[in-house]
Amino acid sequence: MLVPLFQIEVRHRYDPQRLFQGLSLVPSPETKRILARLRLYLHQADGRLCVMARKLASGKPLIPIEPGTAFRFHLVPASPDFYSFTLLPFPVASQQGLYLGNRVGHLVGSRFYLSKTPPGFEPKQAYKDRDLTWHDAKLYECIRDRDASESDLPPPGASLQTFLDRGSHPTPGPSDVLRFSSGALVLPLSSAPNQATTAKIEISAAPSEMQGPSDNGQAGQAPSSPGLPPVVFDMNLEAGAEMLRLNLGNLPEGRYSVRVTAASSSMAETDVYNDPVLDSVRSIGVVEIIHDLNLPNGGALLDAAGSFLVGAPTFTIAFLNTLAYWRFFPKNSDGGGGVQHEITDTSENPYLFESCNVPLGGASHPCIQSKTPIPLSAVPGEVRLKLTKPTQYFTHIPTPSFRDLKASRTSKRPTAEVFLRL
Repeated sequence: MLVPLFQIEVRHRYDPQRLFQGLSLVPSPETKRILARLRLYLHQADGRLCVMARKLASGKPLIPIEPGTAFRFHLVPASPDFYSFTLLPFPVASQQGLYLGNRVGHLVGSRFYLSKTPPGFEPKQAYKDRDLTWHDAKLYECIRDRDASESDLPPPGASLQTFLDRGSHPTPGPSDVLRFSSGALVLPLSSAPNQATTAKIEISAAPSEMQGPSDNGQAGQAPSSPGLPPVVFDMNLEAGAEMLRLNLGNLPEGRYSVRVTAASSSMAETDVYNDPVLDSVRSIGVVEIIHDLNLPNGGALLDAAGSFLVGAPTFTIAFLNTLAYWRFFPKNSDGGGGVQHEITDTSENPYLFESCNVPLGGASHPCIQSKTPIPLSAVPGEVRLKLTKPTQYFTHIPTPSFRDLKASRTSKRPTAEVFLRL
């Protein structure tokens, strides 16, 4: 009998009413070999990937799955539009990516998320625009730089001045970001040597942070690439060298710790995920599902006896939609004493709008703009336009999409511009 071993589903706040279909989970070359060797079947459709295996009468897989077996999948956007409406915790054009997995994931309610929980809110901590924080079982995004001396905090129902409520679903954040390499790795050195010297390079399989505490209350540790002995070698450094170039092309795919020392001093230290196919698949990250019988709280694939679980684990990746200032240009507004427009948000927690004038086509043009950034969504919001002269209501106005985004000269966040034909 063919039954699911595990599933991975992708969700996105841009289109929250269904699973997200704009991202593919592409198995790595090694994972393809593992699937073939273990006679596992992969099915992917409509935002969900399912790995299936044949189940014996004993309740165990047809071919035993060795503990430590890693199934890795690259996260590959189906379209460049993905970057326009998705909040990613790293610059797109950088040697960084998401590193998600069942050893670093966690349960929220009954759902297992393949990302770490954002740090809890600290009242005396400074926050920058786009920082994420976890408070009272909810995720909040900072929408303006906040000084450590400020006293505001993000309880439920707070005003939208500093923190915006982003729901109860964790999302990949800065703690899920890892340096990525497809073979060539460039490491900046902490200090340039005054003279030519010999550096010691140590490359070893990096420990993965196990989900949940162990019996002694400490996080468990297990290597991402088990069984790989450390690689140690020397490399000459020229005087004044500011960076070091390493070739990791001979290493199998996986996560590694790289350490550079010279004269007993550390010059560089980092973790890196290495996979030669990263450049060709245009991946934004990797999902690593490791078969570990000791993972508690829904992270394990099989039970302690190596048998299938009553319900196959389903792992979730939940992306946030980006925030943007909404700007509307009414067609008939003259900005003077004629027709004046107002926008009123009738939703439960309304956003506020204000009239303004912006340069457009060499002249100043009146518009209505949100006071704070608003999440872009594929689902129409409850925003209506009210004309005060004459009094007239329009219950449906077009809400912005990612195609309306424009870079802002005055804000770190983009502006979504909509021209109203009224």
